Amino acid sequence: MNGQSFLLIMTIQFCLIYEFNVSQHNTNDEEISVLKDNNRRNCSYVYEDVFCDCDEDNYELKCYNVEASEDLIFAFNYVLNVTKIYYWTLLEVQCINPFDSVTKTFHITNELFTTGPKFEKIVFVGDCSKAKHYDNLLAVDRDIESIVMTKNTVRMATTCQMFQTKLERLQELTITDSLMAGDMISATFSTKCLGQYGTRNEALPLVRLRIRSCNVTLIESGAFFNLAELQSIDLSDNQLTHLSRQVFASHLYKLRSFRLSNNRLTALSADFFEKLPQLRELDLSGNLLTTLPFISATGAPQVIHLAANPWDCRCKLVWIINDSNDKSENQRFFDGPLCATPEAVENYALMDGLRFVDQRFC
Repeated sequence: MNGQSFLLIMTIQFCLIYEFNVSQHNTNDEEISVLKDNNRRNCSYVYEDVFCDCDEDNYELKCYNVEASEDLIFAFNYVLNVTKIYYWTLLEVQCINPFDSVTKTFHITNELFTTGPKFEKIVFVGDCSKAKHYDNLLAVDRDIESIVMTKNTVRMATTCQMFQTKLERLQELTITDSLMAGDMISATFSTKCLGQYGTRNEALPLVRLRIRSCNVTLIESGAFFNLAELQSIDLSDNQLTHLSRQVFASHLYKLRSFRLSNNRLTALSADFFEKLPQLRELDLSGNLLTTLPFISATGAPQVIHLAANPWDCRCKLVWIINDSNDKSENQRFFDGPLCATPEAVENYALMDGLRFVDQRFC
């Protein structure tokens, strides 16, 4: 046997041995993985119609068909006993028929979050509490960072008391698809609804506020008084017809994004933007606006969404194209807004219609 043949045989043997070892190693890994899955605890909770899906990997707990506080208390106790996990990222509660029985008056009790697990974010779906009981919702859970309430009967009128305790870490509040008694966000929204009692009136740490599809028709002056940290407000898909300048106190210096799409706004006051000096994006699409107050090229906001409004493309609106050679100015107004009037420029792109009017009539 020559040297080359011997070397070839040794190479083949080495490759076969290596392939066998790799195969054995992979098999062992698969067996270990299966063993871990078989030993994994099932932390989901089921009792009659109530089901809580427990995800230990992502620290999420989602409970369905909840009719009473006791349903959640039993579920919390079971999950804690099985997992020994006290801090979770998400709790989602989907409530059904909370008032079918006289004996089942669903109420989010203090004890629910005092002795149970803690959550960074809580989502309530459905009428999880009678309106008069919202004054105790999350009353003692000071560490919550995000609250989402959808398809609830929420009150934000003068008597509103949703959160009794000051929520020291609350960063985000979202209320969507809710029937808001009174159809208004009251002047006491930030000082009473969100748990600010006494005379100190400390600013809430809230950064993002969303109140969407809640049939809101009015925002009272002072509604955002204690929300100086706000960077984003979303009031889309409501029934707002106007915004008084007193609504936005001069202390909202950090507000950068404001969404008012799909309301019924007909006009904005001339000093609207003066109250929001850091505003960078404003969404006015889907309203009934025909004109805008003058906005300087150096003023806020940098981007304005104007689509789906009946713009009156006459000389009073030509200021938008006065600096037409400035590309950045043209980029501020986009999303395809169209002229509605006069007839000569109907359905023209806003910029094109204004240039036509400017050249011939202004």
